[in-house]
Amino acid sequence: MWTSALVLAIVFAATLYFERQAMHALSLPFAGITAVLLTLAVTLALGSAQGVWQAIKRKSSPETPPSQWKDGQLILAGGRLKGNVLKRAPWTGREVLFYWYSASARHTARQAGANAPGFRGMDLALMELVTEARSIKLEGVPNPRHLIPEVSFQDEEKNQEAARHLASTSWTTAPEIVNFSMADAEMNFSAVPLHLINRSGRQHLDAVEGQAYSAEHYLKMLRMGRWFYRERVLLPGEEVTVTGTFHDHPPRIDIGTSTSIQGAQHEIRRGLPAATASGNLMSTIVFAAVLAALAVGAHYFVYGQAGAHYLNLLGQPSN
Repeated sequence: MWTSALVLAIVFAATLYFERQAMHALSLPFAGITAVLLTLAVTLALGSAQGVWQAIKRKSSPETPPSQWKDGQLILAGGRLKGNVLKRAPWTGREVLFYWYSASARHTARQAGANAPGFRGMDLALMELVTEARSIKLEGVPNPRHLIPEVSFQDEEKNQEAARHLASTSWTTAPEIVNFSMADAEMNFSAVPLHLINRSGRQHLDAVEGQAYSAEHYLKMLRMGRWFYRERVLLPGEEVTVTGTFHDHPPRIDIGTSTSIQGAQHEIRRGLPAATASGNLMSTIVFAAVLAALAVGAHYFVYGQAGAHYLNLLGQPSN
């Protein structure tokens, strides 16, 4: 990964030099800014080509053979999930291995984005991955961003369940820096169960921190707004592909999200490795094709017909 980043950095520097030379040769204005933008387009296109190559290699070998699992190594493994003591998802009541849920009020002009009232949380049962060769413990909290499909509900469909959940749950006020501005912001926290409510949500629900309120109170406050509810889960018996770090003492796969390069690749995706590798290859090819087309189009627009299109956009006569 570091080698790929170094190669792209070298490509960026070299491309920027030649882009600036080409801009100056045609006496095109704003050469510095435009050259940087064109260079970014080229670098992104080449980076996506690297992604296609990696996706092709993954498709040819979608799973790490258990005989090659080494302590501290990033591995891909497929199998079925199992767990003994299950959790109950708040909105659907399903018995699950992992759930992530959220609730947010409809945004208004004064309550938009991160300021919108909201609460969310997650919980996790002890999970194991049952592969063809062995059963192994999964350690850490999976990133819910990869758990699709997502089930969503609106208003009265779940207001009563939400009121009961609010009244029976111990809540933590989200730090202002988080404030729900990112869908997976709570992944910065390691402990589960985790239930967060932002300050705007407390105000909207008239819920002072440290005080208990009845389900009737919350139901009344919820009905005064437009609330939307979402849920993502992992079910026992699901076929999945796990990307994580293998540890040998004791045997386990770390799937927890972290800021390290290796930890950032940890994930659980539905479907066995062969299927997920094929899907990943197709989506990577499409993405790469789009970036390549944008890069080619941008260069044609700037350099085509001696920069005529570019100059016309700036309102300047072409040479």
